[in-house]
Amino acid sequence: MAETRPKEALRIEVLEQLFTSSEQWLVRRVLGYALELGYTKYTSTHEEAWLLSVRGLTDSLLQAARESGCDLDIRCEEDVSKDPATAFGIQEARQHRSRGIPFGMFLALMKYYAQSFQDLCGTLEDPADAHACSLLVARFFDRVEIGFSTEWAGLSEQAAVAELQDRNRMTTDEKVRYLTIFEGLNIPVVLLSEDGMLSNINEAAARAFGLTAVSGSAYYSHVAVGRPFEPLDDDVRAFLAAGRAEREFECKLETVAGPRFYVVRLKRMQDVSGTFHGVTVALHDVTDRKRIEDEVLESRAQYQALFENTVDAFAQHVAVRDETGAIVDYVFAEVNTAFEALFGLRSEDVIGRAVSEVWPPGNALCLN
Repeated sequence: MAETRPKEALRIEVLEQLFTSSEQWLVRRVLGYALELGYTKYTSTHEEAWLLSVRGLTDSLLQAARESGCDLDIRCEEDVSKDPATAFGIQEARQHRSRGIPFGMFLALMKYYAQSFQDLCGTLEDPADAHACSLLVARFFDRVEIGFSTEWAGLSEQAAVAELQDRNRMTTDEKVRYLTIFEGLNIPVVLLSEDGMLSNINEAAARAFGLTAVSGSAYYSHVAVGRPFEPLDDDVRAFLAAGRAEREFECKLETVAGPRFYVVRLKRMQDVSGTFHGVTVALHDVTDRKRIEDEVLESRAQYQALFENTVDAFAQHVAVRDETGAIVDYVFAEVNTAFEALFGLRSEDVIGRAVSEVWPPGNALCLN
C-alpha cells in the first residue's frame, strides 16, 4: 500500500496542473464508463455537454481544495451548506431532476465520474501524491453527493409539481424555438427517420417540392410524415446502405418552379453513444451559379472555336513585371493553329516560355 502523507503536503499546484490539463482525458474516461454501462442512452448526446460537466466538477474541486487547504474530510456537525462541493451537488441535482433524470441513475453515474477522477489521480508519478489526490477526490465527491441527496430528499410534493410544470414549459419553449429556427431557414431542409422516411420538413422545402404549404404542418399535423422524400429517395437509400457519415453532391431536381440545380448534403444524426437518429438533408440552390458557369463554358467554347479556326495567327501573352511593376517580358499563354503554321512552332514548344526565350532581343518578333 502506498505511503500516505499529510493532506497539507498535497500542493494545490499539483492538483491544478493535473486537472486543468486533463479535461479531454477525463471526458474520454467518463464517456468510456457511460458507454460500457449503458448510461449514454439517457444522457446528453453532445460531447460538449460532457466536457462542461467535467469542467464544472474540476472547477468546484479546485475551489474546494483551495478553500480547505486540501483537507476535505467531513467533520461531525460541520455546516456544509456553503461548501463549494456541496453547492455544486445541489445545483446539479436541480438541473438533472428538472430534466426528468431519476435520482438513482444520477447517483450511479456520478460514481463513475468519481472513478474517472480517481483514475486520473493514479497517473501521478509520485505514489504518495497519487494516494493523497485519490483521497481528496473521494471526499470531494462525498460532499457533492451530500448536496444532491439533501436537495432531492428535501423536495416536497408541491415543489415537485411546480418543478414538473416548469419543466413542461421549458420543453414547450425549446420546441417553439426549434420550430422558429427550422422554419426560418431560407434553404430547404428535410429530416428523415432511421429508415429514410420523412419526419419533418421546413417551409422552404415544402414550397419547393409541393409537399405542404402550411408552415410547421409536418410537425403538427404529420402531413407527408412516414413517406419517402421522393426527389432524393434513391440517393437516401444508397447513402443509408453505404453506412457513410455524410455525403455531398450536386444534382438536378424537379421542383414546383421547374428543374433546379442543388448541392445536396446528407448527414447522419448520430450521438456520442453511436445511436443513429436519422438523416438531415440540406439543399443549397445553385441554379444561378450553374447557369453562369454554363454561359462561361459556352462563351469559352465559342471563343476557342473562333481562335482555332481563324486564318490569322494569334498568340496570347501574360505580362512579366519587375519589382517596380514595369513590364519586362511576356510569357506565351496560348497560340492557335495558324500561329503554329506561320512560325513553324508547336504550341508545346512555346506555351509557358518567355517571348525573349523564343525570340531573343533584337529579333523583329521580340515584344521587348
